[in-house]
Amino acid sequence: MEKVIVFGSLSMDMSVKCRAIPHRGETAVGSDFLTTPGGMGGNQAVMCSRMGADTFMVGKVGDDTYGRELMASLARHGVICSNVSLSADEHTGIGLVMRGEGDNRAVYDPGANATITYKEVRAAIHGLAGKDNVFLCQLGCDLEATMQSILCAKRNGLFTILNATPARSIPEEVYQALDVLC
Repeated sequence: MEKVIVFGSLSMDMSVKCRAIPHRGETAVGSDFLTTPGGMGGNQAVMCSRMGADTFMVGKVGDDTYGRELMASLARHGVICSNVSLSADEHTGIGLVMRGEGDNRAVYDPGANATITYKEVRAAIHGLAGKDNVFLCQLGCDLEATMQSILCAKRNGLFTILNATPARSIPEEVYQALDVLC
């Protein structure tokens, strides 16, 4: 494996611990508030880099504090972010999580993740494709851009991996273009 190209979501995850998840209309007192750079794509990129792979992130963040923090965090973990674009129109993706005893609830606002286009991802694939390279993605960005990117990666000789979360319907031709489906 020469390079791992990760196309996926980037978000700032905010979570708070509570004794129990509140019911409708109820307010609970929380503690241990955390902000954590994340998004499934960002998490995948960090793990690939930690495992020693030359890792390239393809994604989009807002031109805001959270976007800059995410980019800095990826860079600190050795992820190359030259293919992460900034959106002047959308905020960085946000994940809100309530952590209760043995339970959690999350809400995800994709923000800029939903605006990345196939054209942007295709340019990164063409610039990074090579023998023995890997294209790793999930379904946290624009679905059509993701489907077309998988097909493009396969046409360009990349080993393709899809972690199919969040769960969505996938066209048969995309299944056939996958080397690994998680």
